[in-house]
Amino acid sequence: MNLASWSHHVIHREEAIMPGDQPSEFSWSHALTTEFITPASHDHTQRELEGLALDQHLFEILPGTFVTSQTVVDPGVRLLALATAVGETASRLAVFSRMTAAWIYGCTDHLDRIQMHVGGYHRPLPNDSPMSLLTLEAAVDGNDSNHLGSLRVTNIERTAFDLALFNIMPGSRQSLVRLIARYGSHVPFEQMAERFEQQRRYSARRCLESAFKEAARSH
Repeated sequence: MNLASWSHHVIHREEAIMPGDQPSEFSWSHALTTEFITPASHDHTQRELEGLALDQHLFEILPGTFVTSQTVVDPGVRLLALATAVGETASRLAVFSRMTAAWIYGCTDHLDRIQMHVGGYHRPLPNDSPMSLLTLEAAVDGNDSNHLGSLRVTNIERTAFDLALFNIMPGSRQSLVRLIARYGSHVPFEQMAERFEQQRRYSARRCLESAFKEAARSH
């Protein structure tokens, strides 16, 4: 099977999930049992799989591990991909413990079923660890949480700060827009923007500013 025909096979072997479709019941198991595509499991090289990802046929959910682009539309898979991506970056910066909430927030429409935790892991983890899996289902510390409707997060402002700071991660900016649109009164724009300026994190400031503007237009 050549690469082109294999690509067609991959894209159509699962029933496509169209944008806007939502499963009736969110399940962690759906995200964790998704069929992964690797060079070992499909007789192709890493470079060939990366080429398919560039063509948007595949999505690299972990280094060297891919899923079909249609699969990523599912909230559970997007959640796993985003949390994993930031887990790797944050671990290297020794801030993984405070990043978990930021990257889990906004990845699914079933926000009321997610409990986010940022207080349990205070040490950098090895770069090859499945970091996102350590805290995806951890409960929020009752003494350090905000109850905003049905959503429980440890710190709205910290979440917004982290999303803006790591804005290069796929999905981070849109998650920030959704956070501001829903809880904008809890996100102090001027103070955060000034902090980014002082730290010379100009891309984070621009991301924050554009997210506020987009959130305002959505109302």
